[in-house]
Amino acid sequence: MRNLLIVTMGALALGLSGCGDGGGSSDGGGSGDGVSGSERNRFVQTCLNETNMEQPICECLADTARDELTAGSFEMLLASIEGDDARATQLRSELTMEELTASGMFMVNTPGRCAAQAGG
Repeated sequence: MRNLLIVTMGALALGLSGCGDGGGSSDGGGSGDGVSGSERNRFVQTCLNETNMEQPICECLADTARDELTAGSFEMLLASIEGDDARATQLRSELTMEELTASGMFMVNTPGRCAAQAGG
């Protein structure tokens, strides 16, 4: 859970502070094109290992991230949850402001949506 909080706060802080050179190519929304099934599975496994969330919620998060985030945002989020700070920082510098904001807001809003879905 600690990593989830750090990911969320870090993405929001960097996104809202204007860090990132705007080198990304998307508008922040997006189909997650380029996110492979193995990356999706890695996201689920990392979520299970690093948070106190259950499998249905982690699967919902992975699927929703693939649908709503760009491939770069997905990869940055995954690196952050995995605790790969160097990789996450590198990726943050390559994302647009919109992508940074979308990934930060994703971890603020989506776990609750997925928990509600899983619960009923």
